[in-house]
Amino acid sequence: MIKRSKDNQKIMIKNYITVLLAMSLTMPVAAQTLPARNQIREAREGIKAEVQQKQEEVRNQVREKQAAVKAQVEQKRAEVKAQMEQKREAFKQTLETKRAEVKTQIEAKKTQLKEQLQKVKDERKKKSVEKINEQMQALNERQMKHFTAVLEKIEQVLVKISSRADKAEERGLDVSAARAALDSANVAIAVSRSAIEAQFAKVYTITISGEETLRMDVGKVRQQLQADIAAVRETVKSAHEAAKKSAVTLAQIPKVDEESVEQAETQTETSTTQ
Repeated sequence: MIKRSKDNQKIMIKNYITVLLAMSLTMPVAAQTLPARNQIREAREGIKAEVQQKQEEVRNQVREKQAAVKAQVEQKRAEVKAQMEQKREAFKQTLETKRAEVKTQIEAKKTQLKEQLQKVKDERKKKSVEKINEQMQALNERQMKHFTAVLEKIEQVLVKISSRADKAEERGLDVSAARAALDSANVAIAVSRSAIEAQFAKVYTITISGEETLRMDVGKVRQQLQADIAAVRETVKSAHEAAKKSAVTLAQIPKVDEESVEQAETQTETSTTQ
């Protein structure tokens, strides 16, 4: 019994020593676990801060580029607007000058027509021809004014289209095709204005061959006037179609009317602070 008791004591002591040794070995590892975790956490935070700094640098670069592009676009927009207004005013002044010149020519043509109408004995026909002659000239002037007003409206549409293209360009979108279409539309307007200017300067006077051919003489001038007005109308239609094409070309650009991220963030911040 004593021997067995001693053996049990030895076993218990041995087990106790084993436990102590295990604890002595595991304690340093546990003690080292906390500093390692702290180091990993610090490293992660450092990487995160570095990434955030890089992201902020990229944002600043993007903002600077957007600001530079915006400044260039605004300058270009102001130049285009100034040129457009200048051309429009120059065109109006040209028409005023043409109107004065035409008025002088019309008075001279009236005198010539009265002389030619001496071939006609019927007074009623004479008055009718003189009235038709005046109406044709008035119709020409009225139509040219109408076409001029239509071109101005087309120009206003082009300004809006150009403004949309500017905003899209500020966001880095490729609007070169839309710009080309806008240039074509502006050229078409210039061509149409030249046609209006030339047509506005024309004076229509009936040439009387004789009383028996009076209807035919009047008809020839009327047909010529209608053909000339129709030709000018086609130039206005071409300008309208070119403007329409520029709008369609711009609309085909993906995300052309979407706001920039910076604008969206600004609006979000504004709405949350109100």
